[in-house]
Amino acid sequence: MTGRPYRGRGRPPLFDDGARERFLGLVASGLTMRDAAVACPVAQRVVTYTKFHHADFAAALAAAREKGKRIRDDAQPHGESRYNHGGCRCGICTKAATAARAGRRAVPADDPSAVIDMPQLGGSLPVLVLAVAS
Repeated sequence: MTGRPYRGRGRPPLFDDGARERFLGLVASGLTMRDAAVACPVAQRVVTYTKFHHADFAAALAAAREKGKRIRDDAQPHGESRYNHGGCRCGICTKAATAARAGRRAVPADDPSAVIDMPQLGGSLPVLVLAVAS
């Protein structure tokens, strides 16, 4: 990304080209940015700083995040959750969501006679007096 070797003056860069490539590889493999930063190890703020100040890294990070999201989405099992949150409309997910909705609709509403009555306090409410010390 920078392509320049370390000059030997001051502190060496922690997020050099090798660390960036490793980070991008981890993100592209399906890890979140937080988990990839922990595995690298580098602080998230360093990644954010690099993203905002290096356009080529930002473009590579966007592509890696998109690829990683597809991998995470494909790893999610088919069912009602994938239908609702992932937008999958395959036969398995559609049947699971339909069955779950039907099951929730079949549950009767709460019976109002089952509500417990609270005892009545009578004609007046208890009074609470607060004294302020001066």
